Amino acid sequence: MATILTLAGSVRTHSYNRRLIDTATKQLQRSHPHLQLRPAPVAIDDLAYFVADIEAAGAPDNVTAFKQAIEGSDGLLIATPEYNGNIPGVLKNALDWASRPAGHSPLDGLPVAVMSASPSSFGAQTARAALLSVLIASGAHPLPTPAVSVSRVHQLPVADDDTLTLTPDITAAINQLGHLFTQAVNSDRPTRGRGAA
Repeated sequence: MATILTLAGSVRTHSYNRRLIDTATKQLQRSHPHLQLRPAPVAIDDLAYFVADIEAAGAPDNVTAFKQAIEGSDGLLIATPEYNGNIPGVLKNALDWASRPAGHSPLDGLPVAVMSASPSSFGAQTARAALLSVLIASGAHPLPTPAVSVSRVHQLPVADDDTLTLTPDITAAINQLGHLFTQAVNSDRPTRGRGAA
């Protein structure tokens, strides 16, 4: 059993990207029962702003818990909205914490897949690209995923369980994520950083 940690980049109530994460989780656990998807145990908007002085004095407990959850996972699935052509500051802050210490962070060598959703016709693709750039700079291993960018997400039907009714092409792309996570978990890859929390 491989554990995939999930993270929504929006903390808004009824966030489209939270719904996308929940939809992908249910879909992948049906199609890939060997993958256990679980949400990050810490609300990213509760994390202090990353400041080197705070880090030097000792990371807050919730930062440590967040990093330990990443360290204990086999992969990370992130869904992000787009704010002014980029990822939300709250998501960037969480990844800044997770990227520390440089070269020995829990993100080092970690397989990561990125999704995005937006009411726009572009599906937050600019934010998705920005997020990939941040992950690469942080030492993570972004999977060569098909584009899971959901446009006009506000027009999609929402089921009783608050999940989205996705188009067949997005559903197929999410299933492909499951295959890619399976391959990444079972393949040789660079040793991940240890003792980062």
